[in-house]
Amino acid sequence: MSMKNGCCWKKGLAIPLVLLAVIIAAGFIIVISSLNQGLRTQVAHSNKNQASFLLAYSVFSRVLAKIHADTWVNRPFAAAAYRENAVSFQGGKYDLYVVNTPGKNFQADIYILTTLAESSQLFFWRIRYNDDLLDISNKILVDFYKETPANAFPTNGSSYLADEIDQLMTKRAANQKNADDFASKVSKVNNPASVLNIIGGKPPETFTANYPKDVDDPSTLLGAREFPPVPNVDPLAVTEIPDNGGPGGNSGDFSGNGFPALPSNSGPESSVTFVKDFTTMSEKANLSALAAKEAIERMNLSNAQGDEAGVNAAMAAAGDAFWETVKNLEDLRASFANNKSSEPSSAAIKSAQDMLVQTSANSAQDLGDGADGWTAYVDSVARDIIQRMKNGEQNITYMNDKVTFCENGLTTTKTVIENIQLIQDKIADLSSTSMKEVINKVILKTSGNLQSARVTVSEAKALVTGSQGQ
Repeated sequence: MSMKNGCCWKKGLAIPLVLLAVIIAAGFIIVISSLNQGLRTQVAHSNKNQASFLLAYSVFSRVLAKIHADTWVNRPFAAAAYRENAVSFQGGKYDLYVVNTPGKNFQADIYILTTLAESSQLFFWRIRYNDDLLDISNKILVDFYKETPANAFPTNGSSYLADEIDQLMTKRAANQKNADDFASKVSKVNNPASVLNIIGGKPPETFTANYPKDVDDPSTLLGAREFPPVPNVDPLAVTEIPDNGGPGGNSGDFSGNGFPALPSNSGPESSVTFVKDFTTMSEKANLSALAAKEAIERMNLSNAQGDEAGVNAAMAAAGDAFWETVKNLEDLRASFANNKSSEPSSAAIKSAQDMLVQTSANSAQDLGDGADGWTAYVDSVARDIIQRMKNGEQNITYMNDKVTFCENGLTTTKTVIENIQLIQDKIADLSSTSMKEVINKVILKTSGNLQSARVTVSEAKALVTGSQGQ
């Protein structure tokens, strides 16, 4: 009976032990899987951060190259901020904003927003230009570098980050004197204990006789060590020495066989010239579009101040800058089309294509902003008509002229939108989806503002027309 009970006891214990083993194995697998998942996440995060930095630093290097290529006075962002939006590069995208540091001469702030795998990271550099004719190697110095969240990227031409950096730079300058004093004192001593005493550091514990080695032990000095002898290498045997001196022979005359004559117009020189000329044309288009936008801003400011002469002058300047931008963009597209097949360097063509698309997008944004400012002005004139008519305005002829002005103003906005659409159409085969979306947003926003102003102008016209009928 006891043997039977013992057998049953063993059978009853086996099942719980198996279940326990299964639970332990499952727990072990879950823990290992979680640890592996965490490791993979960390590695992916590190890879993404490193790739983002490399992308940003490549863009940063291109900006420095543009500054190096010309004088500081002719830098791309001398008159206004330099922008690039949603540019595809190295498997990701970047947005670039370069502007003169507010209140500082020979300094610039560079914002580079990278986007990789739907994750954005902002990199900031503040650089200082060293205007020294005798030292061309250190013309550009980095005063400050920072990685920061994407929301610090400038919107509407401003960012809180610039003020934050100014405060940090001020604090750095305030701490500089103490640092210089410490450096001066430390330079006058020659042993670690004195250095620690000056900087307020904790002195190390006394070394033991065996380990670690005493720093004053002569056996630890470099001069006391024996180096392995230099191996003896026998010279090459005569049969191993090449008997062919390569192209042109051994005489040093490289005009012989093996070196074909260079063409009169070599590829690299032609590419450099093409890219340089194309860059100049691109900057010209950017500046004219920006001039149109700024002229509209001056017009609205003059209108707010009651300066009619200033309004008329700014209005004329905006019109001239708009048509100049249209011409500059057409010249830029024509230059690209003419050189696309003849230019020997594919890299130069790719660079020119990216520049054409980016310049077109920047110009479309500036023209769109200018059109919005103009539409807002027309809308304000129409609202003034409505208010004056409701207040019993008697000079109907004057009001009628104002309505005609507003209608012509809406036609002007429509013309600008049509030209922005034309810009979009002419680079449609060259631009990326994201760049098309940038211009589409400009068109939608400007068209929406135009439609709103049309309602206001129609109301003003109805009031004036109704008053004429009475």
